[in-house]
Amino acid sequence: MVIKKKNGKDVEVQESWLGRIMPVKQIKVDQKAGEFGMLGLQELQTLLKGKNMQIALNLPNEFVLLQSVKDIEKDIRLSYALWLFKGSKVTLAKAAELAELDIYDFMAECKRHEVPVINPSREELLNELASMHVL
Repeated sequence: MVIKKKNGKDVEVQESWLGRIMPVKQIKVDQKAGEFGMLGLQELQTLLKGKNMQIALNLPNEFVLLQSVKDIEKDIRLSYALWLFKGSKVTLAKAAELAELDIYDFMAECKRHEVPVINPSREELLNELASMHVL
């Protein structure tokens, strides 16, 4: 943390977000004034649309030396895509795109990591069984 002047007052602020995870609601951007202003999730998505975000991680060398940087990036992309898909935050197609895999290879990764590709609700299953006259 560092002390900076804002509106003539000393304010304690984070020096840098490099290597830190920052909740979306805390991302501050003001395009016109160049100062920080709060944006909601929808405004942030509009602002970032079509752009890539670069994330820096501080990893101990003992773990980085286990595989190449490219392989680490690939594993992180896959893990994040699986996490987003499992939490129903993105579609199968979007998760596959993030993981830089085709849908079939991503589905195979889902199986390998025990992430269900089809996850019907109890009601959906009952409706399906009723339509087949099983119930």
